[in-house]
This record gives sequence, structure tokens and C-alpha cells, in this order.
Amino acid sequence: MRCVVGPKGMPKPILEKLQQVFGEVAQSKEYVDFLLSQNSVPLWLPGERGVKAWDEQETMFRPLLERAGLLK
Repeated sequence: MRCVVGPKGMPKPILEKLQQVFGEVAQSKEYVDFLLSQNSVPLWLPGERGVKAWDEQETMFRPLLERAGLLK
């Protein structure tokens, strides 16, 4: 999973502009083709959808990482 994050409390107009621009790039043919060439799955999840997906991944993988001794 690739993510772009910003500081907490970012002004809404800036957040919306960044989401728009990153969304356009993330869904562009060139970027999608690049991801596919890297055996990666193209997926664009802006805002709260991205946060939810990140949280779900953490919930799923944290126990495995702990058991493997990869977390402090």
C-alpha cells in the first residue's frame, strides 16, 4: 500500500486540492500502467476511505508482525 499523508489539521481547501491532484495522477493511464508493470494493484482511496483501509491493514497485519518479532 502506498500512502500520502499530511499534517493533522490541514486546511480543508488544501486537503481537497491535494486529493484532487493525487486522484488524477493515481488514476492516470501512465501511473496505472507503471503499477501493473511492478505487479502492483492500482487502487485509489481518498480521505476517510484511505484511512479506513490503512486501519484495516494494521489490524490484520499487526498480530503477525508481533509474532514475528518485527515490532518494538
